[in-house]
Amino acid sequence: MTKKIALTFALCLTVCVSYAAAEFPLQKDGTTLVPKESRIGEATPVVWGEKPILIGSIHLSFDSLDPSVSKLCVVDYSSGLTISEFGVGLTLSCAYVEPREDGDVLHVFAARHPEGKNWFEPVEIVHLKTSDLETWTETPAIQADNEHLLNSSVCRDGDGYLMAYETDRPVQFCFKFARSTDLERWEKVPDVYYAGRDGATYAACPVIRRCGEYYCVIYLRADGKGGYESAAIRSKDLRDWEESPLNPILAASEGEGINNSDVDLFEYDGKTQLVYLTGDQQGSWDMRRAVFNGSEREFWETIFKEKK
Repeated sequence: MTKKIALTFALCLTVCVSYAAAEFPLQKDGTTLVPKESRIGEATPVVWGEKPILIGSIHLSFDSLDPSVSKLCVVDYSSGLTISEFGVGLTLSCAYVEPREDGDVLHVFAARHPEGKNWFEPVEIVHLKTSDLETWTETPAIQADNEHLLNSSVCRDGDGYLMAYETDRPVQFCFKFARSTDLERWEKVPDVYYAGRDGATYAACPVIRRCGEYYCVIYLRADGKGGYESAAIRSKDLRDWEESPLNPILAASEGEGINNSDVDLFEYDGKTQLVYLTGDQQGSWDMRRAVFNGSEREFWETIFKEKK
């Protein structure tokens, strides 16, 4: 979430000038994906029944202690129109589509807005699933351990699954990990978290994927100038992390406020499409898109190539 010096919106419509085009052809297309008045924030793009959709979090109020101001939604990715709402009292969602022979299942993980507390103080992440976008079942996923649990992201990991989840302990903020064999029961990975190279630096909003032998993450970091930007890292063991030589992956362009945050991504229509939020970190934001002209595997390989 930060403003990048000498990077204009017009230039971003053609190529992100902060990187040489041949090195990192990630383009912002300037599209606002959902109406601002919808109050839809963090969102995961997925393909459901060959149709691209967003699973998003609705924030009707940032100050209310009433959980009913928080809920989730399904949005048509192409039009930005809301298809349905669900999960009242839940926020900060992520989504994962599980292919099955008897029909795909959509899994959603979200933090519960606590009764009588701010939406930013959840102490549990719950798991919802559906096969029709209408009927949802809910079970517990991750319970807090003297902390608050916020954004999460899930990916396939060999024969099982890996979750990265944001917390405010021991660093405000950092992210930890959990594993599952079935997306239902989760075990925390002990004694492992990421909080920058020094282990003590703000690192929020993780989105995680497995690419070959690497776990790849895009996360939010402070830029040192009062803003926030999204950076990429990768690791083979969740302990030792390598930074992309092209960081930051996304930084605010002219007209995007002070941040590019809450990144999520999917491969669709032969391209890797990144969804992100702009804004002022004070309750005003837009959801926008950046596009890489290639597969997701090519995207990850590209952003970890050495600069020339």
